[in-house]
Amino acid sequence: MRDLRHRTADGYVEGDTEDLMMDQEESLEEQIISKMDLEILQVAMQSLTDIQKERLHFHFFEGLSTREIAEKQGTAQNAVWKSLQASMKKIKSFFE
Repeated sequence: MRDLRHRTADGYVEGDTEDLMMDQEESLEEQIISKMDLEILQVAMQSLTDIQKERLHFHFFEGLSTREIAEKQGTAQNAVWKSLQASMKKIKSFFE
């Protein structure tokens, strides 16, 4: 009976999620690699121009298309596309 009090209508038992999370913990090595990748990304982002940073933000965090970014910035869509491509290429070079 006690288990029934902790079971939701769809069958979830309290504690199931926590058990799954415990099984999926990152190893120390994975944590270090993630931290190093984040540090590399921060350095890579600092190497970009302000306009490149802004366009990446619009594209990846606000979900704007190249056309929408171009309209917002009053520039050509092709210029935005080239800028995004150059930015990504530059960022990728830091990880090679």
